[in-house]
Amino acid sequence: MSDDADDALALALGGLDPEAVLGARVENVLFTSGNLSRVVGVCTVEGGEVVVKSRPDSSRLEGVLGVQRTLHGAGQPVPEPLGTVHRRDGRAISVERLVLGGEHRGPAAGAASDFAAVFHDLVRAAPGAAQYPSLRDDPPAWVNWGDDASRLWPKRDSPGGEIRSPGPADVDDAGRDAAEVLRALDREPVLVHADFEDQNIRWHGTRIHVVHDWDSLAPLPECAAVGAVAAIWPAGVVAWCATTEQAADFIAAYEHHRGAPFDAVETKAAWAAALWHRAFNARKDAADGGGTQLDLFRRDVAALRARAGLG
Repeated sequence: MSDDADDALALALGGLDPEAVLGARVENVLFTSGNLSRVVGVCTVEGGEVVVKSRPDSSRLEGVLGVQRTLHGAGQPVPEPLGTVHRRDGRAISVERLVLGGEHRGPAAGAASDFAAVFHDLVRAAPGAAQYPSLRDDPPAWVNWGDDASRLWPKRDSPGGEIRSPGPADVDDAGRDAAEVLRALDREPVLVHADFEDQNIRWHGTRIHVVHDWDSLAPLPECAAVGAVAAIWPAGVVAWCATTEQAADFIAAYEHHRGAPFDAVETKAAWAAALWHRAFNARKDAADGGGTQLDLFRRDVAALRARAGLG
């Protein structure tokens, strides 16, 4: 290994013995990436290819690996976790089998239905939320509308300006109104990949290849999860978010694959979740002086409010 690659792996492992964590000796480092989370691809002497992931510690990570292992075992397009969570100096380290290949799709014709079908299959194959109570802790910020009406926004999930102080009225009002709907929702949670967007997904043509980044598991009411994902499913490579029409296509396709439409309360909540997610991203942009997410939110907010019955 080069000195830089060796340093990257050592940093990800936090000084832990590589063989103890990987269960094998390291041959070479294949790639490194990440910021708050450090991701290192490794080839072992025995010929295996794995990914080492290090991120800030959280009590929810054993649950993440448990759900990921169940989904992989059920034949879903999910990387196989290897071993357990290792902890060192406030970081949590885990290993999964490397899955290479595949392409992004973005908002191509027919993509909304295919994305919705994969999301539906993952929801149906996931274990019950009650089996993993730790996943209620520290949910991903972009779906953390919470149950405390005294606060509007959670702590942001990325470096940047403070979002918990008052922001632009149109953004804060949208977030507040959407959160009120979501906090009143009385539906049982399911376990979902809350960051189910194009940048985390790979395809072979129209056939799903793999869904990455399972740290974003969260227990959410099904309708709210579908709405939150509908808002961003094409994001990452060629798009920042879904248009209102693309979000509607995703929700309709999910209902088709589900075999039943959402009722009126669930439909309102789905669109409230889409509105909240978009407002959260816009609030971060506003805290940083403006940006594309804020501009696109202002383009779409009236239509999103109307869909959620909050016009």
